[in-house]
Amino acid sequence: MNVLEITKKYLEENGYGGLFNSERCGCYLDDLAPCGEPIGECQAGYEYKFSEDDCLDDCPFDAEFCEEKEGGHCIRENAK
Repeated sequence: MNVLEITKKYLEENGYGGLFNSERCGCYLDDLAPCGEPIGECQAGYEYKFSEDDCLDDCPFDAEFCEEKEGGHCIRENAK
């Protein structure tokens, strides 16, 4: 088992949707580290899918990851 497999197993077992970092870069469980970048600066994140009401402008992403969530919404400094 390699580090990505261990990481994915941990994320799945604890209900996380993927990884993210302070640069708002994120990756889903099914595609961890897709760019081949190191994941040492990433942290486990819950996935929050945007609704139409969340984005007044065009959203660059259809989801975001956050450390905690409450009522389905991300709790994070940069979260919507």
